[in-house]
Amino acid sequence: MGLVTLTPPAVEPVLLADLKTFLRIDSGDTTNDTLLTSLNTAARVWAEAYTRRRFITQTLRLLADSFTYPVSYSFDATQTIKLPCPPVQSITTLQYFDANGNTVILNQGVDYIVDLQSNPARLTPPFGSIWPYARVIPNAVQITYVSGYGDAGTVPVPPVTGGPQGLSVPEGIKTGIKVLAGYWWNSSSPDENDIPKSVKAMLFPYRDLRL
Repeated sequence: MGLVTLTPPAVEPVLLADLKTFLRIDSGDTTNDTLLTSLNTAARVWAEAYTRRRFITQTLRLLADSFTYPVSYSFDATQTIKLPCPPVQSITTLQYFDANGNTVILNQGVDYIVDLQSNPARLTPPFGSIWPYARVIPNAVQITYVSGYGDAGTVPVPPVTGGPQGLSVPEGIKTGIKVLAGYWWNSSSPDENDIPKSVKAMLFPYRDLRL
């Protein structure tokens, strides 16, 4: 079982200019822009791991050894596949290796049903059906999907059919990222294991604890 990021976010949810304003750094002072950019990205990565979400649009791939992997946090006895790292915008492909080792791509709406309204998003076989049997090899089942609130941190994207309706990254998340980046900026020796309680308090309402 694994989760791979195929396409990382094109931008950060917190713009460098906004972070500099938050830290009271003059916009014309570019001396430390490289370091600030790195801290901004590091804070976002930590916040995504803490909340178990993805903020800016990313393409992910969930890998499993079978459709009914018994100890998986994403596959359960009801045949429901729960996709980690919401909010899920769309499913790109669901494919598996059959008994002969051939790659089979399942058709959405025919071979499986998608529920993007639930959180986390869910995939199920059609009524009266079960998932097919996959070849007994590592990562025999592969689900590629798009997750994130949108393509930018502050500008909502057009509504996605059946999925997030033009959402942008919540202000609480962006504030948490800025506070964490600022904490590391003002620390002589930043330690990712020493996270201020205020950051966790800001991000806690957005944690996905259902997987």
